[in-house]
Amino acid sequence: MKFTISHKRAISGNDIKVVVEREGQQVISQVETRLDVAPLGNDQLNPPSVIYTRQFGQAGTAGPGQEHTLIVTAYDEERNPQSATYKWRDER
Repeated sequence: MKFTISHKRAISGNDIKVVVEREGQQVISQVETRLDVAPLGNDQLNPPSVIYTRQFGQAGTAGPGQEHTLIVTAYDEERNPQSATYKWRDER
């Protein structure tokens, strides 16, 4: 699966965009998103899809020099997981 993740600092927290696209014959049946260990989303796709897009507004906290880790895990129909990890540090 192909993951595209972006973020920008919001007034409070971060605005995050997650896109997962299938590769080959896979379909996406579930996507879990965690920011700094805390769950952000757990979406079941019924019917399964070839692309998943979700935006999270003002997620988590933000502050000068604060580090973040976003983990996105997508599952195919057989529940095989694939993950992407995205890390950043808030600007001062």
